[in-house]
Amino acid sequence: MKDKGLQISDKNGTAQINFSGKLSVITLEPMMPEVNAAIDKFSKFEILINDVENLDLAAMQLFISIKRTLDQEQKTGKFTFDLPQKLRVSITEAQMLSEFNQ
Repeated sequence: MKDKGLQISDKNGTAQINFSGKLSVITLEPMMPEVNAAIDKFSKFEILINDVENLDLAAMQLFISIKRTLDQEQKTGKFTFDLPQKLRVSITEAQMLSEFNQ
């Protein structure tokens, strides 16, 4: 991936949303209009969180909000968290990955 942050693409009618880099509520908030536009446009989603330098709990709450929005709108979403071990342990201990069945 060239740039870190947000990348959205169309893969045969499925929105591929890739979040990477420093992920906090401050860095994600400006990305949300583009994410919301994709949610309005597509019905299937593959959301990948990878190449992460930092991930705070507020960012995880935003991902949970995205998942719940997809569920509420009866859209299909697959979340994949490819996190460094240290971050995965922290997020797992906070029981936040269970929302995504991971």
